[in-house]
Amino acid sequence: MTARAAALVLLVAAGALLIGVALPLRTQAATAEGERRRAQEQSERSRARLTDLERRLGALAAVEGTNDPGSLRRSVVASLQGRSVSQVRINVEPAKPPLSATLKLSVDGSFGDVVALSGRLAQPGTGVVFARFALAPRSSGVHMEVDGLGLGARP
Repeated sequence: MTARAAALVLLVAAGALLIGVALPLRTQAATAEGERRRAQEQSERSRARLTDLERRLGALAAVEGTNDPGSLRRSVVASLQGRSVSQVRINVEPAKPPLSATLKLSVDGSFGDVVALSGRLAQPGTGVVFARFALAPRSSGVHMEVDGLGLGARP
């Protein structure tokens, strides 16, 4: 067999290999990539939904332990511990279901302490849901007013 004939045989074999094996594998790879992309998008949507449901469940669990005015008041007072605030006024009253209590809170303090307090009050576990929040400058720092709600049925 001559070199030309051998080269021709190898060329035909390479072409057959390309048409018979490489092109179908390329098509399968593209299909698999599309399926992988769709599965990844579905996984991201599921993860986001799970995070949202966990957040909601955490908020509901936080409310269960603070479903009376006394518990709400104790939770707010505990949030005040260690904060350098003054002129604190707390008013917690029973409310009609689905609310358990209403809260009116006002404090004066430095900007850092007041913002840290508001962050603590807004965390799950305190039982407070902000209905109104306001900050106003004062000569001694900042004045904060919070109207809050306690959720959950009263016992």
